[in-house]
Amino acid sequence: MDGKSRDKIPIKRPTKKKPKDKPKRPLSAYNFFFKEEREKILKVVLAEDPSKVQEDPEAEDYLSEEAIGKLKKEGGKVSFEEMGKIIGRRWKNIDPDRLSKYSELATEDTERYKTEMQAYNGRQEARMRSEAMKAPQTFADPRMPPGYPPQPMHA
Repeated sequence: MDGKSRDKIPIKRPTKKKPKDKPKRPLSAYNFFFKEEREKILKVVLAEDPSKVQEDPEAEDYLSEEAIGKLKKEGGKVSFEEMGKIIGRRWKNIDPDRLSKYSELATEDTERYKTEMQAYNGRQEARMRSEAMKAPQTFADPRMPPGYPPQPMHA
């Protein structure tokens, strides 16, 4: 076996944990649209009563039998890849009025994030200040002899 044929094992770097009290990032207009469309698609694909499913091919959220077949996976699950493709197509053809609704939601969420981040940063600064005010703790190095470093003698 030559050295070139070995598979390189990717080095897994430790991920930095986010503080639990840090605000969640704001959602974009597309994120809000995706959430809404995902719910619609799941209702259609996982419908208990197929007679309640949208039958009008001209409707905005119509799914053909073929599309529903592609979306369904084994075990009653829905293919995320196929759902993403459908939602992406719908996003490209979105009505401007509907787009403005999602843009407004995104703007509101961005404002929420900004205010929450200001409060969070204030808490962080206060925490840092209170830690800086505490007396610094000194630890003796166990490898050093007692009384090290020698104190200067005052005459």
